[in-house]
Amino acid sequence: RNVVAEREEPGSILSLNRRLIALRRAEPALALGRYVPVLSEGGLLAYRREHEGTGFLVALNLRGTAAVLGPGREIFHGHVEVSTMLDRAGERVDSPLRLRPNEGVVIRLDG
Repeated sequence: RNVVAEREEPGSILSLNRRLIALRRAEPALALGRYVPVLSEGGLLAYRREHEGTGFLVALNLRGTAAVLGPGREIFHGHVEVSTMLDRAGERVDSPLRLRPNEGVVIRLDG
């Protein structure tokens, strides 16, 4: 695949990278924010980024099977800013968080 083909496809890796870069540039919490690890296990990696009252949860499912972050240890509410599948933007999420195989999400936390 080439860049021209990637530009035309909304679900391409190029589109994902552009969305992630734009989000990081627009949100100081993602670039400057405090890093807070979130207890996770079984192929999940999760952390929060917090800066001046704004918070994000970044959760990555590194397995080839579906996974659930939580329940119990990390209680959160928010909405998906971006998913690696590029199909969940704006989706309301609450803990526990269900992730598809090999999916990563960036969630804007409420309050």
